[in-house]
Amino acid sequence: MVKHVSYNLNILANMIDDGYTVSIHCHQQVKGGTCGHHARLDLEALAKRFGRDFVLLHHTIVPYLRCSKCGAKGGGVRGPISIQMHIPSPTR
Repeated sequence: MVKHVSYNLNILANMIDDGYTVSIHCHQQVKGGTCGHHARLDLEALAKRFGRDFVLLHHTIVPYLRCSKCGAKGGGVRGPISIQMHIPSPTR
């Protein structure tokens, strides 16, 4: 009998172990347009702060984020900060 093992990609440990990266993007309206700043989240630092079993979803992390360029806070679902997960490149 084959035992089914559940896998949740949104768990920090799985993201780190499988080589994923997560970027944040600021869409805050500023004088002259949109801030547009983006940065990569430090998943290891997040794991130290929240634990490796933390489920990284938009609504669980965005309230803790602040743009280092314009100072916008993450806010709610339609706030100025968005997150994007990037698929790792194959390693051969």
